[in-house]
Amino acid sequence: MWVALTYIVLCISFTSIAQVVKTGICISYDGKTMIYTGDDHGRVQFYQADKNVMWKWGEGTLIQNFNQYLDSAIVIKDPFLSYDGQTLFFSLSVPGSSELDIYYSQLKNGKWQEPKPMSETINTDEDEESPSLTADNRYLYFTRKAMPAKPLADEEYCRTIYRSVRDVEGNWQKPELVKVSSVGCEAYPLISPNGNILLFSSAKLPQKRKQKYDVYYVKEDMPGVWSTPLPIDALNTEANDVSAAIDFQTKQIYALQVEQVKKEKQSKLATVAFPEGLSYPTFSILYAVIKDLDSKAPVPAIVSVRDPITLGLINTVQNDEQGNLKLLLLNGKKYKFDYYVPGYSQYSKYYDFSNTSYGHVDTDSVFLFKTVSLKLNIYDKSVFKPINANVTVVEADNIRKFYDVKELAIAGQFLINLPVGKKYNIKVEDIGYAPHIFSFDISQTMFFNKFEEDIALIADGENYTINVISTLNDSLMNARVNISNVDIDELINVKDIKAGTFAADLRKDNNYTILITQKGYYFDNRMITTHVSNEDTINVKLVPLLKEVKIALPTVKFVNNTSDLTTESYSELNNLVNLMLENPEVIVEIGAYTDNKADAAYCNRLTTYQARSVGDYLVLRGGITKDRITSKGYGKSIPSDLQYTGNFSGDKEAHSLIWLTIVEPARGIVKRDPSKLVHATTPGKTPVNETADEIE
Repeated sequence: MWVALTYIVLCISFTSIAQVVKTGICISYDGKTMIYTGDDHGRVQFYQADKNVMWKWGEGTLIQNFNQYLDSAIVIKDPFLSYDGQTLFFSLSVPGSSELDIYYSQLKNGKWQEPKPMSETINTDEDEESPSLTADNRYLYFTRKAMPAKPLADEEYCRTIYRSVRDVEGNWQKPELVKVSSVGCEAYPLISPNGNILLFSSAKLPQKRKQKYDVYYVKEDMPGVWSTPLPIDALNTEANDVSAAIDFQTKQIYALQVEQVKKEKQSKLATVAFPEGLSYPTFSILYAVIKDLDSKAPVPAIVSVRDPITLGLINTVQNDEQGNLKLLLLNGKKYKFDYYVPGYSQYSKYYDFSNTSYGHVDTDSVFLFKTVSLKLNIYDKSVFKPINANVTVVEADNIRKFYDVKELAIAGQFLINLPVGKKYNIKVEDIGYAPHIFSFDISQTMFFNKFEEDIALIADGENYTINVISTLNDSLMNARVNISNVDIDELINVKDIKAGTFAADLRKDNNYTILITQKGYYFDNRMITTHVSNEDTINVKLVPLLKEVKIALPTVKFVNNTSDLTTESYSELNNLVNLMLENPEVIVEIGAYTDNKADAAYCNRLTTYQARSVGDYLVLRGGITKDRITSKGYGKSIPSDLQYTGNFSGDKEAHSLIWLTIVEPARGIVKRDPSKLVHATTPGKTPVNETADEIE
């Protein structure tokens, strides 16, 4: 149902002078502002009227700062306010030019800036009038003067409609004719925000030699194909109905009704509700501010609006000098925004307007940055010890371009600040470690400006092979191998374990203890320094815990001429405790010898105390029961059949020697006559060619 037409004579007073709309009006998308041209003492100027709290148009006022740019203008007409409200387009004729051209002015800090002409692609030697743009500012509609196929009584309004498309670089392409009717005389195009509905005025054939313009609308069913024009009958009168405008807030259509009264043309402003069959899509408004992350200063950015699924380009816009961006986005859709500023980080964000309605406002703050900070945590991979390594940073495409690396207060931490938009190669190296090289690519879209990277350096090393041999048959045997780096408190994992053979990567120029144990055998505990010799194979022979076997403990030592154990003895004794705990059936005798030059009675007494001190350590500290240990001092009488474990260097400075005699053997070992075993009689010598039976 059509709404009854109402006529409103727009008489807005300014300095007690009645102002009448002369050549056109436009209304902001939010329905709050009307801009029109009015007569001020015979001079056409721009006015602005705003709606009050009752949604009624208030008093119109001159746009002072804008009109001052137009003092010398000959003709001013056809204002159009972009749907985002940031740009005012209009037609203007300046002195020295006989034609009308399209100009535009941008709104900055609440003031309209000095008008600028559109490109020569749009403005020609002909008259260009009545500009209108889609909400994405990609499609410009306007008119040029035309000669109709049939003469009309008054050809003042006779124009043809053109459309120009702006490319992704912001350049307007050559305009093409828009064929919306067969009359060939159209004027005042008004394109809908999404570009699929076009309002315009079209002339009918003269009736009684009088020209008549009415308002029509068409829909673009497919690109370049428009539907049959339909008149907005409730708006059309006997006057010339021109210069349509849309109030989306109240869903009304405005139009000027121009007619000749005596010798002057008079204008009336009429408004009707949207007719049935005509509806416009609704838009939401996005306000975004784009700033520098560090300085918070505004950043002029180029923003690409894309379909988030197809990534097809919808629009390319740019914010103002204050960093502000205002954009209309069609409701019911989702969008992907790509923010780009040369020398800054690229940034992408998704906006969802799929469930919003007319008037929805969304705000956002986008912070871009010029540099990215990369924090490196450099440490030893095995022991997690921080390393103050050497760090070198170069551009991947320019190896001569170095970047500073700042060493932080905490050991092993470094900070690098790098410009965005590039790819970098970073090298971390230190003596004794394999260099670590990696790429840091910040040439693409960046969401974060702070990164942290853990760099685990691998120590230089060499593979050592440990062969564990049983003295029972001089063949390889399985055992437990524990390797510790005493320099940096590192435990080494043994790998590539085969029968009796163990492989381990050991650091260069480091000291290691190697403890090899097996149930039923005496352990081997030795220290090595890597790369002291060229040998990388260590042969270790384990002695079985057979009855009456005597094993020297050369690392168990005392303070000179006392029975006080030195701290260096603890390692051997602790291992002996573990051995007895693992072999609970074993009973031992602790024997002591001294080469002291004192008399025999003193030496016997001293060694008795020393042997007892070792036994007490095993009982009191190790928890071994007393019935498994006997102690005996041998004075100066060292046994000739001591069994050495291969780790005794024959220290000539030693004043005492402790040995272990197996009283009750480990379970599962066949008792043999110990005289048939080959024993070492010299410290440091390892027995070979054993003939005793293996452990069961």
